[in-house]
Amino acid sequence: MLRQLELLRLDADALSQERAARGLDASAGMTIAIQFAAGTDLDFKSLEWRRDGVEVLSVVDSGIGPVVALHVPEGKLSALEGRVRDYLDKDTATGKPKNARLVNAIDAIRHAAFEELWTEDTGAPALTEEPRWFQLWLRIGDGVVREVVETFTVAAQQLQITVEPGYLTFPGRIVIAAQCTRRALEQAMSLLDVIAEIRAVQPNAEFFLSNLTPREQADWIQDLLGRCTYSAPDVGPYVTLLDTGVNRAHLLLRDAIAEEDVMAVLPEWGGADPEGHGTEMAGIICHGDLAGVFAGSDDLVVPHRLESVKIFPPRGANPPHLYGWVIAQAVNTVECGFQRSRTVISA
Repeated sequence: MLRQLELLRLDADALSQERAARGLDASAGMTIAIQFAAGTDLDFKSLEWRRDGVEVLSVVDSGIGPVVALHVPEGKLSALEGRVRDYLDKDTATGKPKNARLVNAIDAIRHAAFEELWTEDTGAPALTEEPRWFQLWLRIGDGVVREVVETFTVAAQQLQITVEPGYLTFPGRIVIAAQCTRRALEQAMSLLDVIAEIRAVQPNAEFFLSNLTPREQADWIQDLLGRCTYSAPDVGPYVTLLDTGVNRAHLLLRDAIAEEDVMAVLPEWGGADPEGHGTEMAGIICHGDLAGVFAGSDDLVVPHRLESVKIFPPRGANPPHLYGWVIAQAVNTVECGFQRSRTVISA
């Protein structure tokens, strides 16, 4: 075990030199994996030795026992080595070797492999030259979130890793999306020393649009619009939306709903949406979950049209005894006004 730690120490020295040669932070730490015996009953969070800065990144089942991935700061392999030496040289008050429960359960200590940071239930992707999307969970450590993202994004370019704009934050973690090969990520695990977990990308609209500038959001929307084909008026079936109205000026809606199809129970209410709910519903009706739509690159067809009837007044609320009348009036507005094929009336 001490020999394995010594080999890791030599690897850390070589890694520091390679980082310096690439203009990266030479003082960064490393990620190691501890293979435990099958049936090991330990609280693996107890391996998080805060005084030494050692952090548990993941725990996965290797098939022959649990594997714990640890981030070890520069020079802190000594934290593990010290516990092994105490096991060899010191006894507890009961006469048992110190740290026996921990050391006796360890089968091997090595560099963390890709599979040990892959925390999905599905198997890790094959080692191919085909780039794919990954969800990367980055350690924040003592850094500033935006600086961590910017530093990683710039450094990742050396390794042919493309980082998408936008990120999400969780306690101690930043989640980004990146497109690259598995081989490039394996390099990043060692050289960039900030990846805590790797998952299959699970895009959602919030992920893509959070922390983007208005200009960047507009770029995403323009990309989507360039791939969309909308049904012509009175060609496809119509979906009728009874809600807070629709803001037709939204770029993703203007080609799906005609100006005359933005209506209200009472004309003086106007068909615009001051609340936002009806417009969001209209987006779902036209495009579904924007997560996959933004993440993809395929051409898209919106096979139906949209019409909207605002059923809420611009101020106040409808009296309860008029609820039935309001809905009946909304349905009457579209059915008497336009003879169309309607597949859904959504309220």
